[in-house]
Amino acid sequence: MTTNPEDVPSLALVSAWETLGTLRTELVPIWAAHWLAQGLDGEGIVALASLGPSDIREVHDLLPDALVDAGVEPISRAGAAARLAFDHVARMHLDGKAGWRWVLTAVTGVFVQNDYGREFHNEPLGALYGLEDEVAGGWGRRLEEIEAEVHDACERQIQLTS
Repeated sequence: MTTNPEDVPSLALVSAWETLGTLRTELVPIWAAHWLAQGLDGEGIVALASLGPSDIREVHDLLPDALVDAGVEPISRAGAAARLAFDHVARMHLDGKAGWRWVLTAVTGVFVQNDYGREFHNEPLGALYGLEDEVAGGWGRRLEEIEAEVHDACERQIQLTS
């Protein structure tokens, strides 16, 4: 499995995904190899890079050490983690790397994994929660309207961090 170096997430984003329960652990070893190639170093990152895609428990166990190695503060609050994760989702969409349906799926995943946290609704992308049901059910607004709403929410999400 190869990963384009420009698609490798930061350790801060990986920490956010870990907090939210949305981390794709099977990708962490290859990302760790890229982090090493980018000059990040330390026993935790080396250990992550030596794992295989099925070493799920080990990824979770070693990630805190890798964060320390990189000088990244773990993100422990779900609201802060959601902000970082939603920023990433919005950038992916605005950069043309992810469609509006993927945005809705990603937002819904954060809510589902985190007991539908109230703090997520305060984010522009969090306000999209529920639109996936509208699309799947075929009721409500036209798809073009929902697509425009997703795009607008992505722009507002990015404006929060600018």
